[in-house]
Amino acid sequence: MKKISLIITSLLFVTQAQAISLSEAVDKAQSEGNVTFVRLMKQDGKDAYRVMVVSDNGERKMILLDAETGEKLPEPKPEPFAAPKFSIKDAIAQAEKEGKVLAISYMTQMGGMGRAGRGMGGDKPKDAPPKAVKPFYSVTVEKDGQEQNLIFSAEDGKKLDKPEEK
Repeated sequence: MKKISLIITSLLFVTQAQAISLSEAVDKAQSEGNVTFVRLMKQDGKDAYRVMVVSDNGERKMILLDAETGEKLPEPKPEPFAAPKFSIKDAIAQAEKEGKVLAISYMTQMGGMGRAGRGMGGDKPKDAPPKAVKPFYSVTVEKDGQEQNLIFSAEDGKKLDKPEEK
C-alpha cells in the first residue's frame, strides 16, 4: 500500500509541475520593469527564461526564471575570463594581410543572439542556444570592394574556416 501511495503522490507532483509560457514569463518579470527581451535557454541543465528588463530609472537588469515553476533563479556566475594567448593586435596584423580591417571581435561562443554560428560555418537555427567554442577572433575585412569575415584562433593565431568546438 505504501508503494501505491508513493506512486500516486509522485504522479500528482509531476502533473502539478506545469511549464510556464513565454508570455507568462513576461508577466512575472514586468514587476521588475519594462521587458525588452525574453529567450528560452538552458541554465544548469534546466529550461529557463532569460528576461531583460529596464527599470523606470533606465537601469538594465537580467532575470532568470525557471521555465517549469516560474520561480526566479540566481544569476549565473560568469566563467573566469582568461586573456587570449594571441592578442587582438596580433590578429589585426594577421588580418591586414587579407585586406583592410573594418571590425574585430573576441568571441568564446557562437550561435544564440550573435552572428557567429550563422554565416560563419554554423548551421544552427536562429533560436538555438549559444555553443561554447575555443576562443577566436571574428574579423571583417574589405578587399577589392568586398567585405568578408575571417576567423583566427585566439590560441595560436591560425586562420580557421569556422570556430573550433571545445
